[in-house]
Amino acid sequence: MILGEAIMSAEYTTRINGLHVQVSKRGGGTLGKSYVGLWDVTVMNGPIYILDGEEIDAGTPKTHAQMAQIAADFASTQIDGEA
Repeated sequence: MILGEAIMSAEYTTRINGLHVQVSKRGGGTLGKSYVGLWDVTVMNGPIYILDGEEIDAGTPKTHAQMAQIAADFASTQIDGEA
């Protein structure tokens, strides 16, 4: 995946603790609404992909912002585990 393509196709893009986070609700979603089910997530630390189009299954309703925070928290544990 090319970074520009990911940014263009992501429903929600943000920065959390220096990480670039992109999330999209599988099948489409509206920002601000909560959804259960599959989400596509990409997290980058600078030019390095920590999560690259990974699929996360939300068992309880989550907004795009909540899923972005979950993805960033998980990615941070991956980065800390490599140190």
